[in-house]
Amino acid sequence: MSSSRTAGLLTVALSMLTAGGLQAQGKSPDLTDAEVAHVAATANTIDIDQGKLAETRASSADVKAFAATMVRDHSA
Repeated sequence: MSSSRTAGLLTVALSMLTAGGLQAQGKSPDLTDAEVAHVAATANTIDIDQGKLAETRASSADVKAFAATMVRDHSA
């Protein structure tokens, strides 16, 4: 398996585990406004970086189009 595919799958897996862990706790974490902003900015950066990677490495036109949409939407 290629390193980019592994990284992408790891990102998805970690996202699912994090979301599941928060649901299992039964309550939202107590985050300050600054922490929420940091999480949002970091998530946008990840989406942009992964979208750019997918644009250059994907073979499917649909995947490339979705990647371009992710980059455009998260760069706005």
